[in-house]
Amino acid sequence: MDGIDPSWVKDRIVLIGITAPSIDDAFYTPYSSGQQRVQKMPRTVVQGQLVSQLLSTVLDGRPLFWFWFEWEEILWIIGWAVVGSSLAWYIRHPFLLGLAGTGTLFILLGTGFGIFLQQGWVPVMTPAIAFLFNGVPVAAYRIIRQRQINQLVKWINQKNNNTGAALNFSDKSVIATNSILQLPDSKESGLPGIKELLTQLQAAIEGEPNLQPDDKVEGLQQVEFLAVAGRNPTDKEMQKLAKRAIRILNGMMADLPNAIKFVETGSILLPEISRLLRL
Repeated sequence: MDGIDPSWVKDRIVLIGITAPSIDDAFYTPYSSGQQRVQKMPRTVVQGQLVSQLLSTVLDGRPLFWFWFEWEEILWIIGWAVVGSSLAWYIRHPFLLGLAGTGTLFILLGTGFGIFLQQGWVPVMTPAIAFLFNGVPVAAYRIIRQRQINQLVKWINQKNNNTGAALNFSDKSVIATNSILQLPDSKESGLPGIKELLTQLQAAIEGEPNLQPDDKVEGLQQVEFLAVAGRNPTDKEMQKLAKRAIRILNGMMADLPNAIKFVETGSILLPEISRLLRL
């Protein structure tokens, strides 16, 4: 203590180190980007900042910033990624999806800012990127899939309404058979047995001696519609198409009681087909 005024160190924390830039004992900090000449901060200054924060917490009651564990941040990011993909999957209207996505991002930013005001530091940009990167591909897939289904429904309706190009019984039988064959096997689809049920219904229509050729063509047309709906059973347009086909077949059964084989088979198969398609 010789040569040192005791008042310089009394009731003080003394940090001993080197601040000369010629000695490589400095570190980059968040303040480095704002420095023009010397961007590294000496070790002693960094330690002084740490001590200042600790003293402010103890003496002034100033809270320290808190952080989550790494696994908590990972769950936080995954959660927002799931939210993004879920919104894109369940909200079909593009405008409503845009509103919901924008509102959700504002909720994320507001939550992060609120936690920041409580001296918390949680990721915000990474969850936002995960939200968008998971939501946008799902939304694009749904839009493309919906357009394909709408085009398919439009084509079917045009073909059904085109009376000038009516197909004969043999042509319609081939088309119905091909539509059924395009259905996935029972083990690969979520509709076990739908392929077999439609095949039996087609056979009952084609083998019914008391059905006129025009009636058989109409019945096979509805079987084709049911097969198309079976390839997209969760789509609302396909469900409407299947419901209409079931109603037409039930109407044919009521109007043609003499078609005993068709009526008996349809009475058994149509309720089961409706159950599988969740109509």
